[in-house]
Amino acid sequence: MFNFEKKIMKKLFYLLVIVLTFTSCSKEIHRSSMAALAGVSISTKPIPADVIVDKNTTLQGTSVTTVYFGIFKTGDLNYADANIPGSTGSLEKQAAIYKALEGTDFDIIVNPKYIVEINKNLFVKTTTATVVGYGAKIKLR
Repeated sequence: MFNFEKKIMKKLFYLLVIVLTFTSCSKEIHRSSMAALAGVSISTKPIPADVIVDKNTTLQGTSVTTVYFGIFKTGDLNYADANIPGSTGSLEKQAAIYKALEGTDFDIIVNPKYIVEINKNLFVKTTTATVVGYGAKIKLR
């Protein structure tokens, strides 16, 4: 009888390990672009400026952040000062914008498209954000 119970416990243990393995891993992909919010109106005075968009040059930047055991975080330390809608990968999106503009003469990215990929397993979570858009300069009048 004891040997039979031992075999059942062993099978249950293996089943538990398999279930935990499959439920602890996941992958998410988010795609977004900045769009105007419907019904929102802000009254401000216009700044006399021209935005010169270079449609011949596409900018791209990628940022990766890895969190180990939910405590230790590694990733980029430089971020663009941008208000990006959505909570998924906001810091990574800002770091991707910074990387895309770094070393160029452009001031902003026009029509940005974001791809955010989140990979999770039992001990490690990796968030990768990529931004692609046109470079533009702002010229004050």
